[in-house]
Amino acid sequence: MANGFINNPWNPELVEQLIKLVKEGYSGGLIAARLGVSRNSVIGKVTRLGMKLGNSRNSMQRNLAQQLRLKANYRKKRAERLRPPPPKVKFTVEPLPAKHVEDVARKSLADLAPDDCRFPVGDPRDEGFGFCALERRTGSPYCSAHHARAYNGLPVKTRQNPSLNRETAEVTN
Repeated sequence: MANGFINNPWNPELVEQLIKLVKEGYSGGLIAARLGVSRNSVIGKVTRLGMKLGNSRNSMQRNLAQQLRLKANYRKKRAERLRPPPPKVKFTVEPLPAKHVEDVARKSLADLAPDDCRFPVGDPRDEGFGFCALERRTGSPYCSAHHARAYNGLPVKTRQNPSLNRETAEVTN
C-alpha cells in the first residue's frame, strides 16, 4: 500500500515514462495505452505533477480552430462596421379621405347587430362617433360602399409563370 492508496499504479519508473510522454506531446489516451493504466489515472497524475496535456494533436487542432473562428469573427465585425447604415425610410402622412354621403354614424358599438357594417365614422374622441350599420356585404365586415373604399388598392394575385395561369394557358391535344 503505497501513498495510502490500495490500487496506486504509479511507481517512480512509471512516473518518469509519463513525464517523458507528456513532454513529447502525446495525448492522455495514448499515454494510458502505452503505460497500461486508465486515461483518468493519467490525467489525474499529470495534474498532480503540475503539468498539462496541452501539446496533444487534438488540443493543437482545437487551438487552431479557435484562432480561425476569432479571425473570422473579427473580419465579420469589421465588415459590418465598414458597411454603410441602411437608408432611413421616410413615411408621408396623408390626410383622411373626405367624408362621403354614406358616412353617417347610425349606431354605437354596443348597438351593432351581427349583420351591420362596422365601418367607423367620425372621430373617436368626439360625441358623433359611431358605425355605418348598413347591411354588410357577404364575406366582409363592411357594406358595399365601404368595402370598395377600404380595399381599394389591393393588387390582384397572379402566378409568376404565365404558362401556369389557367386563363392564359392554351389547351393542347
